[in-house]
Amino acid sequence: RNLRLEDLSLENNRLLSIDGIQGLLRLRKLELGHNRITKIPALEMYTRLTQLSLESNEISILKPLGDVPSLMELYIGNNEVENLNEINWLKSLPRLIILDVS
Repeated sequence: RNLRLEDLSLENNRLLSIDGIQGLLRLRKLELGHNRITKIPALEMYTRLTQLSLESNEISILKPLGDVPSLMELYIGNNEVENLNEINWLKSLPRLIILDVS
């Protein structure tokens, strides 16, 4: 069942994954900062998602983020991205206007 939720904040919850939000396809804003998330799942079904916060987690691979063309704001600073080439996956985001990797 698709809920009508558009804004979800799960910051500071020690989450290890993003499992369990698959039915929230109307999300526009998803805040997942300051958790322990290590992997970004497939997000292409979130066609309305414009703002995603994943700062201060344990993420090293950014490829799944390239499949969310609706993203306008992306906050991914303070993660474990060691290979700068991971940023190249974000080139396919035509609407991205804010990218915070600090």
